[in-house]
Amino acid sequence: MYTIVEINSTGKVNAELNEDGWVATPDYVAVIDGSTSKGTHDYGGKKSGRLAMEIIREAISLLRPDCGIRECADELSLALANYYVQHHMINEVASHTENRLTASVVIFSVNRKEVWQIGDCPCMIGNNIFENPKYWELPMAQARALFLENELRIGKSGS
Repeated sequence: MYTIVEINSTGKVNAELNEDGWVATPDYVAVIDGSTSKGTHDYGGKKSGRLAMEIIREAISLLRPDCGIRECADELSLALANYYVQHHMINEVASHTENRLTASVVIFSVNRKEVWQIGDCPCMIGNNIFENPKYWELPMAQARALFLENELRIGKSGS
């Protein structure tokens, strides 16, 4: 048993375009971070990150109550693969990786009392922050941070 104390998911533009989502079932609680779309494929007016989030959210709601992280990851991957098959997209995503449906997720398994991080979503438990960064992106993130610090130092703002 668990209690959800607070929920907030605010998109960059509006709720319909928000690539982030969450799901709570009797067995799992998850936060899903759909990856920012980089490709040009039209997913019926949705961005790939939004669609990935929706597919993963549905797949989590269908997970067996006692599955482990490996089975969970396999089921989420299968849900995305099934979308490609149903929409005749196997060749498209094989040759244009930028059009793949991708997301990161943090899942709490109620039965196992475990938190699983799949992808680079951080999570906070109590006052402890748990990160799962993409280490190959660290140099770019550091350069971006230095640039933004300099912009602030010379008086620029985000508005």
